[in-house]
Amino acid sequence: LTTEAMLAARAEITRQRKQRLEEAQRAKHAALRAKLAPLGDRTAPRRIGVVSSMVTVFPGEPPRAEHVADELFLTAARRERESAQIVVSAGPEPLSVARVEVTDLQQIEGSATIAADHIEVRLVGYTEVERPSWRGIKRLGLWPDPLLRFRPFECPAGQTRCLWVTVHAPEDALAGVYAGAINLRSQTETIAKVPVRLRVCGFTLPAAPRMHTSYCNDFSTLNSSTYNVA
Repeated sequence: LTTEAMLAARAEITRQRKQRLEEAQRAKHAALRAKLAPLGDRTAPRRIGVVSSMVTVFPGEPPRAEHVADELFLTAARRERESAQIVVSAGPEPLSVARVEVTDLQQIEGSATIAADHIEVRLVGYTEVERPSWRGIKRLGLWPDPLLRFRPFECPAGQTRCLWVTVHAPEDALAGVYAGAINLRSQTETIAKVPVRLRVCGFTLPAAPRMHTSYCNDFSTLNSSTYNVA
């Protein structure tokens, strides 16, 4: 074979491999959508609110009302990042979110500003747990796990989706409370305006941690059955 023929053959193999990967990814996404479809309670009302980053929100189960707040409120030291979740429960009808608009945070008692680019909004994705975990997770099915770059999404009727919001308090921020908002919009209108408040503490975290840590694991207790491999 000539060099040109070899390069062409290699390019064709690469193209076919990429095509197979894309087909497998589409099939995986289709299977995930099929498993999501029957979840949820279509009689539940629409609600958009805020829950802690420590709350696990499943697609077919909105968080309990006592866990949901109307405002996203965080406290952070300078140079710290803190997170919370915006919960979108569609209610009886599907709800489409086309984009998210974030405002600057203005100091309430002062003139300082934290720019909107210090607020990151990601879409919470799901992964399927097919067998109990050796760490004690017994619930099977879809679990919230990956944090995806925001993209337009539809929350099906009766289901819940989450946006993961991370706020960064810059190193030069003045101490105090700052206020702003995150607006969820469809193609034509504002769906919800979520107030945001950030309390910046009057101290700064070090650029590098100074506390020494250690990690120990007894690998003698692990075997092939732990990970379900041959």
